[in-house]
Amino acid sequence: MSKRKTIRLLYLLYAIFGLFFLALSLVRLFLYLYAPAQPAGVNEKGYRTLFFLKEGIEILIASSFLDYGVYGTIHKEGRTKASYYVPLWFMGVGDSLLYLLSGIAIPFLATPEEAGDVITSFLYAHFFDPVYLFSLAGAIFLIRAFQREERGRPYLKQGYIGLAFLFPLFVYDFVMFCLASVNSLAGVPAIVFGSLFYLFRLLLWILAFFALSETDD
Repeated sequence: MSKRKTIRLLYLLYAIFGLFFLALSLVRLFLYLYAPAQPAGVNEKGYRTLFFLKEGIEILIASSFLDYGVYGTIHKEGRTKASYYVPLWFMGVGDSLLYLLSGIAIPFLATPEEAGDVITSFLYAHFFDPVYLFSLAGAIFLIRAFQREERGRPYLKQGYIGLAFLFPLFVYDFVMFCLASVNSLAGVPAIVFGSLFYLFRLLLWILAFFALSETDD
């Protein structure tokens, strides 16, 4: 792919992914507000609180991709370096927070039938898994890359390390999605939209990797 073409495609993908992700999150939010529902036996107030926190984080991530993707696509001559980095920061930090929320949900949304030792085992397995720390570290490395680039210093090494650190949590999320699909824990619409979501994320990561060296253009 020719010089500068990859990053143009990346900004377009940012915008499309952001629009798709934002629409998905808003539809899910509106459906819940219209007809609130939660799994049987779980604490209603706890479920509602965690649901709104999760949706808020996802809307912020989606909005960052949409805003900066549209800006980078339209302003071909006036792009800022932030157009490349900021959505990836939101993804790195946001994915870490979503992972932590899913761990917090284990005891908060446990049904009375679930034994305490089972909940404890799940908590240990969740929080001792360093995958979310990799995502957070990836966001920090990308911030360092942005700072070094702003100062005119070599930045590609930090950028590539940051992108590499974002990948493990993507793999983890994708594997969990596949397990839920195989075990029929998700309906057909959820499987279709989830597949599109992870396909977008994979393409986004690949293009971001190859476009990093073009961020000065």
